[in-house]
Amino acid sequence: MGEVETEPVWPHLLLALLTTGVLIGVPWLALAGVSESVRLFGSATADWETGSGWLFAAFWLGVGGSAAGLVLAVWLRRGGFAGFFTTFLVAVLLVWLGSRPHTPAPAGPAFEPGGPAVCQEHSGGDNSCPGG
Repeated sequence: MGEVETEPVWPHLLLALLTTGVLIGVPWLALAGVSESVRLFGSATADWETGSGWLFAAFWLGVGGSAAGLVLAVWLRRGGFAGFFTTFLVAVLLVWLGSRPHTPAPAGPAFEPGGPAVCQEHSGGDNSCPGG
């Protein structure tokens, strides 16, 4: 009788673990980061450093897990999973770009002269303004 060739199971299990990790892990880490960073309901303090660590972990799990899942899904020829991981990766990157702090341009003039802005007479017998 002929042998039936079967695919190994581990890549499919890894794909399922990556999908579960991305779907559950990223939102959980993000919520943990937000809850640590925001002072709610009279809590004592907000620990921004701990919160930003959770958000940083959520970002890297979202990017790394999605990228690994995308590569694995393409290798296994699973189009639906590849589409999911691509969409999730783009969403994580867009949220990251949208949440970065924006620094406004300085309000003052672009060039600030070092000396006075008006013509002043100097001692020495000459009444002309310096520079013209």
